[in-house]
Amino acid sequence: PYGIGGYKGDPHSHQMLPEFYEPHIAIWSQMARPFTTLWFWNTEIGWATVHPLLEKYGWEYRTCNVWNKGMAHIAGNTNTQVIRKLPVVTEVCVHYIRKVEIPVQHQNMTLQQWLRYEWERTGIPIGKTNAVCGVKRMYGMSHRLQAKSASKMAQRQFISIKNPSKLYVISSK
Repeated sequence: PYGIGGYKGDPHSHQMLPEFYEPHIAIWSQMARPFTTLWFWNTEIGWATVHPLLEKYGWEYRTCNVWNKGMAHIAGNTNTQVIRKLPVVTEVCVHYIRKVEIPVQHQNMTLQQWLRYEWERTGIPIGKTNAVCGVKRMYGMSHRLQAKSASKMAQRQFISIKNPSKLYVISSK
């Protein structure tokens, strides 16, 4: 439903949408795995009304795409003899993903929080991350982008994953 009375069974007000969608969102949320994608189609006001529910159930907003149906939609859906309003000519398709939440000691952690929590449990200082993970030497992207020529670029070091559990650096030197 869009909450604009656009077809039989569609509520005439967007204010009824949260009541309609909440049980559906609850089930989607139970069935979804981490990083599941949800594309939510509605009108601008319909989406704005339902958005807080999606956040409440753990969906993370990514982007909103507007579909402009154009003048042809107006011409094909307007009876000039009895016109009271123009038809809705835009819809939004809103991209959400299911947040990753890991339950730890009676609280939910994001993936980043959990990874840091686990690292801190090892007692190894964060500054030792590269050595422990087997990263020998790594130049950042800014160093690669600053190369003046192809020959200089060839002399730089690049990362290649040889083993999923460790990162190795391949050097041309």
